[in-house]
Amino acid sequence: MPTSIYAPLVRYLQHQDTDQVFLTFAEIEALLNRALAKTARVNHGYWKDASYRHVADLERAGWEARLQVTADCIAFRRISAL
Repeated sequence: MPTSIYAPLVRYLQHQDTDQVFLTFAEIEALLNRALAKTARVNHGYWKDASYRHVADLERAGWEARLQVTADCIAFRRISAL
């Protein structure tokens, strides 16, 4: 099974000691070593819809993401203690 392109982001979040992490789009792109889809910056569903593999991967790892359009970043929040 291929690894999700978001695996580096998931691993990064799994190593965080805090329950909330804010990452700019540039920081996320640096972790992924690739540009995000254009919709990632404006579409809340891109980060909430579990039919997207990266959202399902984040949720399985115990995190949820919330687009912060005005701050040009994503807020990641731990949703469970694993």
